[in-house]
Amino acid sequence: MKKTTPRSARDDRRDTGEAEGPGALRVDRRDFLRIVGLAGGAAALAACERLPVRDAIPLHRQPRQIRPGDRVLYATTCRGCPAACGIVATVQAGRPIKLEGRPDHPRSKGGLCAVGQAQLRGLYDPDRIRKPLVQGQAASWRAVDAAVATGLKDVHEAGLEVAILTPTLLSPSARRLLESFLSAYGGRLVEYDVGPETRQAVREAYERLDGRAVTPALHIERADLLVSFASDFLGAGPDPVADTRAYADRRRAAARGTAFRHLQIEGSLSLTGAAADERWPTARDDRRRIALALLRKIAAARGEAELLEALGTPEEGADDRTDALATALLDARGRSLLLCGDDDPVIALSVALLNRLLENEGRTLDLEQPLFLHQGRRREVDRLAADLEAGRIGALFC
Repeated sequence: MKKTTPRSARDDRRDTGEAEGPGALRVDRRDFLRIVGLAGGAAALAACERLPVRDAIPLHRQPRQIRPGDRVLYATTCRGCPAACGIVATVQAGRPIKLEGRPDHPRSKGGLCAVGQAQLRGLYDPDRIRKPLVQGQAASWRAVDAAVATGLKDVHEAGLEVAILTPTLLSPSARRLLESFLSAYGGRLVEYDVGPETRQAVREAYERLDGRAVTPALHIERADLLVSFASDFLGAGPDPVADTRAYADRRRAAARGTAFRHLQIEGSLSLTGAAADERWPTARDDRRRIALALLRKIAAARGEAELLEALGTPEEGADDRTDALATALLDARGRSLLLCGDDDPVIALSVALLNRLLENEGRTLDLEQPLFLHQGRRREVDRLAADLEAGRIGALFC
């Protein structure tokens, strides 16, 4: 017969959850769970009471195009920089939640830079102006329209000019609208671009050459030798998404056996300089000297006597690197590409002439279908500033 052992007092205390030792608090399991539950509920209730109360009011009439949980895609344009890449905005419950590049866009081809991705945050900026203001005070749109109309009438009667200052306008409809508005007052439209690389010197160089201020479109994917004078086309350039894609395509082609070389001549290290095969750290005066030396050597090789005479006597001291680069450019004629990011008219004009002498136009850069980016002109902005100081501008819209 099996002998049973009686349960000890210690086993009884373990089952009931009683504490051991002198002066210990005796609490069973049910009381413990009840205390923990009450404490957690009280903490949660206190936290809810500290939050602001917001009532979710349903729509009286649900829009047909909005269904709870569905996401709607809208094709639009990024305005993070003047490149104006095509984007697709994902909208849920009437609120944009994600931006991505548009795959069928002819330039960006589905790409979107970090600046473009960050544009979504501006829609939720708590410090943005949410209502119209007059003299710094909140007002209705009717009051704003009345104040502007009164001001324009006074300016017109005083014989003063109306001006609009804006970044480069890429929309033909917006341009026509502003010009139609200004035609009633005899005003002017001034475009002004701000940034590390506005290509104004490049536009002025082609205006001197051809009488037409343009920014040529680049075809980096067709170049075997790329020489950049301080042009950060992968970072702060005028069309970074399209140029980065073309540069990556050319690098992939080089990995399959097609030779490609990228030389960056710049001062401070840029994103493009970090990706170059070779980099020459130089000051702006040195870059000007290198550009003029290349132009002399290539003009001499191409038999451009008139251009050589206009360039004058070369500076003393031959540079073996420049001689070797000139030879490489001549060997890659029609398959090379020179870029200028310096705001220097001498370097910009030299680079434009080099591309023309090396027969790159129509191959690695396109002047027939140029980029309509950075169309601002410094002399127009300077003239506007002078007219403002002289008191000839009565109203300025920014």
